Amino acid sequence: MINFCSIYICSNANEDLIHSYVEKAKSFSNINIEKIYIDENEEFDNLKESEFPDGFLYFKYLLDLEFSDLDGFVCFINFLLEQLWNINISAIASCDFENLLIKNGGYKSIEIPWIGK
Repeated sequence: MINFCSIYICSNANEDLIHSYVEKAKSFSNINIEKIYIDENEEFDNLKESEFPDGFLYFKYLLDLEFSDLDGFVCFINFLLEQLWNINISAIASCDFENLLIKNGGYKSIEIPWIGK
């Protein structure tokens, strides 16, 4: 079964730097990711992105992932989110298994970096 997850990322970093964080998380979790796609979010809005909690829908980047191993992928996503939050990058995971992620993937969490806080 193929699962999907999108991570909305607010950062001035370029796509290559974001991809390097994905690769680092992937090397620690040793899982098979079917698809990794990083692109600018078509809905990006510099003003709306600062609105908490739903402004994440307007963050600059969108990272889409497809995978089959849910248990391994939860560990991967948690590691990736922690990496990004630790360097003060706003990142929110949107998927069917947010309840399995740290801080529910970041949604509505006042503990993660947020551009508008």
